Amino acid sequence: MVRKLTARRQGDILLIRRNRAFIPESAKPKVDKIVAEGEGHGHQHSFAATAPVVLYDTGSPLVQYGVVKEASVLEHQEHESFTVPAGTYEIIRQREATLEDTERAVMD
Repeated sequence: MVRKLTARRQGDILLIRRNRAFIPESAKPKVDKIVAEGEGHGHQHSFAATAPVVLYDTGSPLVQYGVVKEASVLEHQEHESFTVPAGTYEIIRQREATLEDTERAVMD
């Protein structure tokens, strides 16, 4: 039995396979293929500029969506790159609690 990818993590980024209808109508297509940028080292989770991928900005630094039209490689300078199969994904950035009882994105 072959299992389909339903969720995969790369550092502080989690991709969860979803139905296309899961993308909110308010989400706006992004111009770039950058999933998340690191703090300080210039590293980023990203697809190649020519990858057949459309990322959607939700206005939140913690959640966005991606439509991968053909299998494409998600890269990062400090984590293992992997191929993301074609499909629609919710992309969640890991959060951490602070002493002030708020949440913030984990910086990779």
